[in-house]
Amino acid sequence: PVSSTPTFVPRPSRSSSRSSPSPSSSSSTMKCYEVPQFTALQAAASSFRTDDKLHLRILCSDSSRCNGLVATHKCKSDTSRKIILDYSRQQVTGDTMELLFDLADKVGLTDRRNEMRCGAGINVTEKRMVLHHALRMPKGYDFGTFHGSEGRRLLSEVHAVRDAIESFVTKVRTGEHRGATNRPLKNVLA
Repeated sequence: PVSSTPTFVPRPSRSSSRSSPSPSSSSSTMKCYEVPQFTALQAAASSFRTDDKLHLRILCSDSSRCNGLVATHKCKSDTSRKIILDYSRQQVTGDTMELLFDLADKVGLTDRRNEMRCGAGINVTEKRMVLHHALRMPKGYDFGTFHGSEGRRLLSEVHAVRDAIESFVTKVRTGEHRGATNRPLKNVLA
């Protein structure tokens, strides 16, 4: 069948080519719900609730839409490795994806992500870096390449805590760590 739904073509971020300053460089951070792109996205979302042609069952039957809503990222160092993002099982169209990209561009999402990766102090509440990705880095990773001695110190602290957690968990699982009654723990609530 011929598709009336526009297809999704991943596009590079336009944030680096913008002439306006990045929201992160201003004294106050722009909220995503304060921009017109958010209102447009809300309007699109309401159309999914009212238009029967936009039911997920109908959308999934459109093979050209499904093919157009797949983005693939190949690893530069090993092209046999890739990440496939399949948005076709979501209630979106190519237009919806464009609205999402426009919103991300408007609020400077790419710039903020890059600042996070580089260790900029984007956590304004605690006045420090936001490095959640450091929690997933393997031992031996040279985090200092990007962050100098602070990066090496930070990563060593992350791995020290991870090692302590692993040691504790092993003791609980083997029964070496005992409760207040000196019996092994059987039930753990988290």
